[in-house]
Amino acid sequence: MAPPPTLELNFNEFHLVLVPGCGSIGSFRIVRDGAAIDLLRPAPTDAIAAAEPLGMGCFPLVPFSGGVWDGSFPFAGRTVALARNHPREPLPIHGDGWISAWDVAARTADSATLTLDRDGRSGFPFPYRARLDFRVDASGLEARIAVTNTGSAPMPAGVGLHPYFPKTGDVELEVRNTRVWPDRGEPDADGAVATPAEWDFTHTRPIRGVVVDRCFAGWDRRATVSWPGRGVTLDMRATAPLDHVVIFMPPGQDYFCVEPVSNADDGFNRMARGCPGHGATVLPPGGTLSGGMRLTVRRD
Repeated sequence: MAPPPTLELNFNEFHLVLVPGCGSIGSFRIVRDGAAIDLLRPAPTDAIAAAEPLGMGCFPLVPFSGGVWDGSFPFAGRTVALARNHPREPLPIHGDGWISAWDVAARTADSATLTLDRDGRSGFPFPYRARLDFRVDASGLEARIAVTNTGSAPMPAGVGLHPYFPKTGDVELEVRNTRVWPDRGEPDADGAVATPAEWDFTHTRPIRGVVVDRCFAGWDRRATVSWPGRGVTLDMRATAPLDHVVIFMPPGQDYFCVEPVSNADDGFNRMARGCPGHGATVLPPGGTLSGGMRLTVRRD
């Protein structure tokens, strides 16, 4: 049975729309007296109709986050090759979850569970089961993601979440991103290196004019997004093993991303090379990797 186009969850003034067709959040907002304040970038109707993850407010990263830079990685004595999985991406990226339709396993007025079963015959060549849990409550939103190895052999794995935040002129960010992972083509023999000043958000600062798309280490799984002109602050608190954070601020766009993830970009290749702090995991048969984030909203 095909999943419904959207699911709506509510608790008091918080309103969450899920899009099971890509396991994503379509919108998360405060609705009060007929007016809405979007806390995540709202998906347009055409993106919802097409279940297009790159138009969503947040999509799942499973069974890995980031790109696989050479399109392949060594694992268990063989080379695992992955195909490009999205027409707008030059490399295989973010696993299968964001481009798959999820089943609605359970729902209430303020919570929902989505599940995804992959048999390993296409896409990521290891069978697994993924689960997403969402709940809105009096303080905001909790989202959790998990992956379980359903095969008979070990599998490499990572998980994460990819939220998009509205980029207003006065928006500010604080996140302890003290070390940055070298990008594709840069040497990374020593792993993550000190973050340059232009990308350093360890103290609250405006994001105006910053352009970055990198994975960072050294964070404490906490971030704060503030919109002074809107009178709203959002505190992100992630759980282990989401010990890396991707900050994505493209030029000329009305959004930016702060993504809690378990593995560094190209984590499986970095794991194979023995790069310290790569964050990739090897799950035994039946093993599970899970993590999540809470978004607590404060009105000034």
